Amino acid sequence: MRPDIEHIYAKLLDHKYQESLFGDLPQFSSRDAGYIASCPFHEGAEPTLLIHAERPEYFCFVCSARGDWLEYMQQIKKMDFNAALLELADQAGITSRNEYTIDNWKRDLLRTQLLEQAMTFCKTMLWSSKDNEALKFLTNRGYTKDEIEGMDLGYNPGCENLCSFLKQQEFHSETIRTVLQDVGSEYKVLIPYRDTCGRLAGIAARDISSEGEAAYTFLCAESEIRDIPFLMHNARGSETLIIVQGFLDALLADQEGVRGVVGIGLSGLTGECLDSILSYHTAEFHLIFKNDPSGKKSATYAQALLLDRGMRSTIIDLPDSYHDVDEYLRNACIMEFTKLIEAAVKKT
Repeated sequence: MRPDIEHIYAKLLDHKYQESLFGDLPQFSSRDAGYIASCPFHEGAEPTLLIHAERPEYFCFVCSARGDWLEYMQQIKKMDFNAALLELADQAGITSRNEYTIDNWKRDLLRTQLLEQAMTFCKTMLWSSKDNEALKFLTNRGYTKDEIEGMDLGYNPGCENLCSFLKQQEFHSETIRTVLQDVGSEYKVLIPYRDTCGRLAGIAARDISSEGEAAYTFLCAESEIRDIPFLMHNARGSETLIIVQGFLDALLADQEGVRGVVGIGLSGLTGECLDSILSYHTAEFHLIFKNDPSGKKSATYAQALLLDRGMRSTIIDLPDSYHDVDEYLRNACIMEFTKLIEAAVKKT
């Protein structure tokens, strides 16, 4: 089960709680990436504090102050941890079970910050070399520069290079070893994996020389993200969800303007992942899995899982000439994709 704070943050993000929490800062205003304001962590009137719109975090471009809303309330509002947590829960209208401790929070915040720094470095690395295997893999699949940037994809520079960078950012070796794990050199493409309130919870890695379930692994412990629906942070509030099989498939659909799309791994939908989805009150599902025997079997299993929880779902088959959503979207258009869904729904 996802922790209370994740649902609290998600509810408050949906109501733009940043405007209440940070709105009294000088020069507070909205901007494309969220909000900006004068930073209260250092002297100076310039608006250097970036307050994210899609996750409960902030960062100062001058003094490098960073944290989440609980950190801000403790540092600037001078509240203790429990009081800050209860205040957020009250504002969200959620009764906290008081299971989220200050130690849990410190561990989660440090982990998220390390992953964000790592992913930022890896995104830079993706464009830093002309002879980049990951970039060639993505462009050969038909992705445009804008799509690749929009997906926030990165390049795996190798464990040694990544650890060296993180040490320069003053993360301890023990912390790095606890959060990250080494993967094979063939896992070149990195995919950010965010929890349901937008915090970076893990990093998926794609083997560019392989296909199928073996093509994916994680730079973090898989147990940390097993029950997180991929891209659910973008799909919260959707009464109808489109579940697609494959992380790149889901990312491309999201980039092309498909709303309410989440992704699952090739191993299929799990009960834990479904419970996380249902906690955000989705009522209906469209299932678009791989166009092969394994994908069809996974779709049938997912539909049975949904039915067992009293949920309506429709299995949508791709045209025979397409293997997955990624291939379909790169060769068709959003209008055709929408028609495919509408036609399948009418038949049910």
